[in-house]
Amino acid sequence: MKNNKEKSKSVVKNKRPKSASSNNVKTLFINGLKDIYWAEKYLVKSLPKFLKKISNEKLKETIEEHLTETEEHANRLEMVFDFCQIKTSSKKCEAMVGLVEEYKKATELFNRGPLLDAALIIGIQKIKHYEMAAYGALHVLSDVLGMEDCSALLKKTLDEEHEVGKKLNELAGEINQEAFNASSEEKAMKNDLQPTGAYMSI
Repeated sequence: MKNNKEKSKSVVKNKRPKSASSNNVKTLFINGLKDIYWAEKYLVKSLPKFLKKISNEKLKETIEEHLTETEEHANRLEMVFDFCQIKTSSKKCEAMVGLVEEYKKATELFNRGPLLDAALIIGIQKIKHYEMAAYGALHVLSDVLGMEDCSALLKKTLDEEHEVGKKLNELAGEINQEAFNASSEEKAMKNDLQPTGAYMSI
């Protein structure tokens, strides 16, 4: 019995630590690259499906412009992979899957019009905030690792994401007001259709 306990202690004591290659800042950086690369590719496939659902022309134009930028962001990430001297690859981004699914549900919940536009701009703003967080973190990590070329490319994408975020924030006020007005008008119409007088009993 004593020998078994000593053997167990020995196993715990001699347990191998994680290898340095899988437990360092560069690994964290590369995993982040794979994650956002998958997310950008997924957006390129997903965003066009929602464009026809949008009725606000400014919002549609903004998302169309961003779709072109998203393709460029994916290409830029491939350059970052090259600078890191590793094969371009991706890792499924569960967060982006969830955000796009939420976007999809909005199109099923609301009819095409101001209210759906308001729901969609909320969805795209959530996506933008995720991207800004991802690129911001990767930019900082590339600086820590002394990867100047990577840092410059990631900073350029981060700045572009911030610009789109500003446009969406400005547009959100207008679209949310349109949704409010449309909801108020619909409510008023329903009230007008309801009988207001009492029936005369015979």
